[in-house]
Amino acid sequence: MGLLRLMKHVPFYLPIPDDEVPYSTIVRYALLGAFRAPQAMKQVFGNPKKRIHPYLPGQIERFADFFELNSIDVIEKSTIYPLLKFTQPTCLAAIKKAMQNYTDDKVLLSTAIGHSRFRTFYGLSYCPCCVKRDIDDLGFAYWHIKHQIPGVQVCFEHGCLLLSMAMGDGYSDRVLSLPPFSPVTAVTGSLTQLKLAQFSAHLFDLSRTCDVNYRLVYQQLLENEGLVSSTGCYISISRVISGMSEYWKGLTFTNHLKPGVPEKLSSFDFLGRMLRAGTHYHAHPLKHLLFSCWLTDNDVTKLLTTRSCTLHQQKVSNKEMSDIESKVLKLLKQSVSLNKIEEHIGKSRCYIRRIAELNGITHLSNSQAYRADVRRAVLIKALYGMHRAKIAEQMNVGIGYVEQVIGNSAGMSEWRKHLRIQKNVLAAYTLLKSVRKKNPTWNRTRIRQHAESAYFVLYNHDKSLIEKVLPKALKPTTYKKDWAVEDARIFEEINKLSNVAAMSLSEIGRKVSDHGYLIRKLTKLPKSQALLEKLKKPL
Repeated sequence: MGLLRLMKHVPFYLPIPDDEVPYSTIVRYALLGAFRAPQAMKQVFGNPKKRIHPYLPGQIERFADFFELNSIDVIEKSTIYPLLKFTQPTCLAAIKKAMQNYTDDKVLLSTAIGHSRFRTFYGLSYCPCCVKRDIDDLGFAYWHIKHQIPGVQVCFEHGCLLLSMAMGDGYSDRVLSLPPFSPVTAVTGSLTQLKLAQFSAHLFDLSRTCDVNYRLVYQQLLENEGLVSSTGCYISISRVISGMSEYWKGLTFTNHLKPGVPEKLSSFDFLGRMLRAGTHYHAHPLKHLLFSCWLTDNDVTKLLTTRSCTLHQQKVSNKEMSDIESKVLKLLKQSVSLNKIEEHIGKSRCYIRRIAELNGITHLSNSQAYRADVRRAVLIKALYGMHRAKIAEQMNVGIGYVEQVIGNSAGMSEWRKHLRIQKNVLAAYTLLKSVRKKNPTWNRTRIRQHAESAYFVLYNHDKSLIEKVLPKALKPTTYKKDWAVEDARIFEEINKLSNVAAMSLSEIGRKVSDHGYLIRKLTKLPKSQALLEKLKKPL
């Protein structure tokens, strides 16, 4: 715990634990100084209506300056930045800059959390056992950052269920609140909940001090489990999902109104997009916590050990290959026979012959080699983009020989790849042209949906042809809300609630996810309005 001297802005002694969230520090400062929330926010941030995010706050520079702290230390110890360091290593500079200088909404948008398609609990959580210990040791209770990690439901130290305070519209984020000092009976959580909480806390600590390349680590650990193909290109996603479903069988999924893992993640169908190289994207930290906990069997040190070994092996492998190629070239230039080089280096004659031909070094292979005119004819046909099987058939040679000639000719493979792309572009252009000719009234979107594969061939390789073959783009039309559908949905959700008469309109809206419509657009929801008037009418 860091203890502060008398500060220029704080006229009294204020000890600040390292793992205390900024909201908690401001609450204790305001309570000790007898300030109301708007006054405290005005002093610290210059904005009396400021709201502080529970685990990803913004404007840390102003907060740190007020309490004479180091802003980097606050970010790395009092927010979930270390988890983002693990899950979004390429975005760290932008995230850190946003947390130091910008508002909370800009911070969220700089992370994958702000772009996720599911909602997690927005609020603060505390452990009754930790509160008792803090009061005994420090004389006060505070909000711990590791209790605020999304998805965590129990204390990683005591295993008891966390108690929570919701924040946001209609809740207590503009009220000065600390965990209650009065004793609360602790309820023990499940072993599965404890497993997730412990792994989250350990990964938080590990990521603060170590840089982990999670893509490399995941690949190596999946290979160790036999979940990656022999080529290393394909992951058995179905087996991964099956294993995770079994591993997290005892986990209770929740909605966004209380801490826990959202129901939307229960199918684990996000894994394919997150793991495959072609569809990889920056994912919510909670997705990584669920996956990496299963992959390491709750042993966070495997992430660090595997990373070090894999990087070392990769560097050694690349260096060895470069040395071998240099040795082969040196021996070839000395006119050493292929047999002698094979015995000395330990590489196949095919490998040695390929290096010789790529570097223009003549060699004498076996007496059954094809004549130079045959090789030249194969190269000419390959240059025109003819399929290797067709070349082998016309020249009466093996397909392996054709592949070897193409591979041993510098630039030939790249040229044939270019020809294949151009062939696909021509086919796609022809197809889209015929679709438009048959359906002259279709707009661009409908044509794209009808021939999506052809459209994206042109999109990826020659966008100018898209403008040439498709009709002119239409001006976008304003989205019109279907209030009848929304009214029916909210009506059904309200019908499922009990004791509606005792709830405020805001509370009902939060429970039915109304997006604020019950307060701002109630006149557009006649069925819901009539139902509310009926349920709230005094008996």
